[in-house]
Amino acid sequence: MSFALAIALASAATGSPAAVEWRSWFKRHPDDVVACDTKKDERVHCKADVASKDVTLLRQRSKTECVRGRDWDVDANGIWVDHGCRADFKLAAPTEGKATPAAPVAAKSSPAVVPARRGVVICESWQSRWAHCDADVSQTIRLARQRSNDAQCIRSQTWGVDTTGIWVASGCKAEFQVGEVVNSGRPVRTIRCESNNGGRETCAVDTGRGVVLTKQLSNLGCTRGKTWDYDEDGVWVSRGCRAIFTIDVDPAKTGQALRCESNHGKEAICPLPAGARVRVQEQRSNTPCIEGKNWDIRSDGLHVNHGCRADFHVL
Repeated sequence: MSFALAIALASAATGSPAAVEWRSWFKRHPDDVVACDTKKDERVHCKADVASKDVTLLRQRSKTECVRGRDWDVDANGIWVDHGCRADFKLAAPTEGKATPAAPVAAKSSPAVVPARRGVVICESWQSRWAHCDADVSQTIRLARQRSNDAQCIRSQTWGVDTTGIWVASGCKAEFQVGEVVNSGRPVRTIRCESNNGGRETCAVDTGRGVVLTKQLSNLGCTRGKTWDYDEDGVWVSRGCRAIFTIDVDPAKTGQALRCESNHGKEAICPLPAGARVRVQEQRSNTPCIEGKNWDIRSDGLHVNHGCRADFHVL
């Protein structure tokens, strides 16, 4: 807090001329000031008409510093504050010609312009609190690696992107890739993604054309939509699923599907074309389908037993 502002606040409490000046300014501009206070260090949203207006910090009333983008900012519906910030904010039309009358407070020097960050940005939510990290939002932003073991990082739920960077919450700690990764070698064709200790893991990769599960590595089943899937950030796995995935592939054009099921633990034989190769595409049973243990290929077809039920991909 500046010395001039401290004097103004002290004067307001004592009824001095400076306090009269403050009250006079507020009276002349009743719709230009919004008071917004954090409650118990929780994020609070204050409704305000911020459309086509410049919003600036008019008066900080908390001992905690109020920094834009970290402790306060604006969105489509108004102003939000966080991390103990309590302040009054001034709403003014963009300056065109005649300047909007300024509040009676000493002007602060303009902060230095810091270039938005690119490359890998580490953003962490400590003690499950909301946190913000500056980043170049004109670039593609993807989750590259989750650093938290006990909290999942899920886009639009525990992390996301706003007008100035990346936000995280609910204990999400992760590394984010800002901008495309330059790859001078051959494009990645497969990726190994593993859920260790049962947690959710996201493996960053361009999934634009599709992903198929090539080889299951875990004893626990890998079922699409339940323990693995993919989105714009990459491939994700959970609940102990570990597998190798082929990327940039349209699943509908990589062969045909064959459903083969061992019901009540009995062996079933499903016919196959001569020389066909098979892999598990989607497991349908709670019992893990493991090649060489409860399914394999023989001269008369695909054999499944011991409760393995799955859709197999025939190549």
